[in-house]
Order: sequence, then C-alpha cells, then structure tokens
Amino acid sequence: MNKKIIQQIRLSILLFVPALLFPVFNGLAQNARVTIRENKVKMEQVISAIERQTRYLFGIDDDVNTDLLVSIHVENEPLKKALDEMVRGTDIAYSIEGTNILLFRNSAQPGLAAKISGQVLDTKGQPIIGASVIVRGTTVGVSTDAEGRFTLEVPAPAASKYLEVSYLGYETATVAVGARTTFNITLQESSSEIESVVVTALGIKREEKALSYNVQQVGAEDLTTVKDA
Repeated sequence: MNKKIIQQIRLSILLFVPALLFPVFNGLAQNARVTIRENKVKMEQVISAIERQTRYLFGIDDDVNTDLLVSIHVENEPLKKALDEMVRGTDIAYSIEGTNILLFRNSAQPGLAAKISGQVLDTKGQPIIGASVIVRGTTVGVSTDAEGRFTLEVPAPAASKYLEVSYLGYETATVAVGARTTFNITLQESSSEIESVVVTALGIKREEKALSYNVQQVGAEDLTTVKDA
C-alpha cells in the first residue's frame, strides 16, 4: 500500500482519540527532542526517524513530494529545529496540530504574489455580504459576495502581507496571509455604540451632531400612519 495512504489512515485514526488526551500528548510533545544526522537522504527517511523518536505522526498532502533529498544534523535538539532543517530550501511548509505534523505545499512563498480566497462570517455562522477585504498598506481590495466569499490577488511578497476585514457594526479583523491560500474569517460585533447618521437632501451622509441646522427624526410608525382625508 502507498506510504502516504498509510500515513493518512493513521492520521484519521488518531483524530478519533478523545480530546481529553490531547493536553497530555501536547505536554510531552513540547519537550520532544530528536537526534538525526543525515546527508542528502529522502525526506520520507527523516519523517520515519522523527516518528520513531517522538509521539508525532505525519499527515501529508497529496501534492507534497517526500522524495526530495534533504540534509539534517541535530543532536538531542527540539523537534521544531529538526523540522525547520528538514523543510529548509523546499516549497514545503508544516504545522503542528496536537500530536500531528501536517506537511503541505507553501504556495505563498516569500517574494511571490499569491491568489487567495475565503469567506467572511458573523458569530452565528451567517455570511456577511459586502464586507471589505483589503491588503493592508495597499489599495488592493474587494467586497464579499452574496455568500460572504471573496477572491483576491495579494501582491508580492504575499507571505508577509496582512488582510484587514471590516464591515459596519463589526470589529475590524487583521489576518496574516503567511503560507495560507484559503481563509475563514469571523467578525465580532462591535461593542461601541454607532453614531447616528443623517442623509441630507443632497444625499450626503453626516453625523447628526455635525450638522449646523435642525434635524427632524422620523420613526417607522410615522411612515406607516395614514391620516384622515
């Protein structure tokens, strides 16, 4: 059976371990140290060595090439240092989730632009239509569609950029682009009171206190009341 399939089966089994066990595993994992001395060997050989010496299991995306030749020299060093050396100079990135190490293609490499997509939701999981998604420090931005989704081309270097997501009545969210290309962003309702906004006869929006003339407020009941002939 294909080695990647075996690894993914093991990862799927591990996800069924009760959540109460993860704090224990995480505590052990943070102290994990490894010893590996290899020159120009296949990455899958280093992966096997790490799995033998720690409690970690690898999950590997289909487009990750573990036949790449890598060199690694660590002597009783923290696991993170070994992982950094393993992926250095490749287009592969990793993330640590519980007792799993996930390997994936880093499509947002430093110095390159990247196409990203995502969805903006409220705290109830409902899509926010017309939310503004802007690359901080640039004029590049879009608004979310009827499903709260967006697609955006982040200029180079994409990995160091930040997204600013905003909508009236919600707190602005700032999200690092990094190596990700898909985003699920949840906006929190703003706790501050929104100032009253007045639309003048010319169609210009102003705060009520900023106007120099009298303002008449009309409630919903006033609009629906029908006077006698």
